[in-house]
Amino acid sequence: MGKTSEVSIDHSLKKEDRALALCSALGADVYVNSIGGKELYSKQNFSDRNIDLKFLQTDPIIYKQFGGEFIPSLSIVDVMMFNPLCSIRKWLESSYELV
Repeated sequence: MGKTSEVSIDHSLKKEDRALALCSALGADVYVNSIGGKELYSKQNFSDRNIDLKFLQTDPIIYKQFGGEFIPSLSIVDVMMFNPLCSIRKWLESSYELV
């Protein structure tokens, strides 16, 4: 697949309506979104169109940051600054779940 702008849908659609239009145009039966989309997307609306809506949930990644209080969910750059590559790979390979 190329860019979503190349898919023949109404490009003025926003959020859930746009995702549903893209899924329909591409013949998708599953749509995976980040966990932050749980407040934006309705499983029922997707189900009504025979599309299984899933959310990608990550386990918390906790590590030392400059010896102070841990601040979660900063960015992958922060994770990379404070952790060896082998630890990062392990987290990326095992810390996700579809819900």
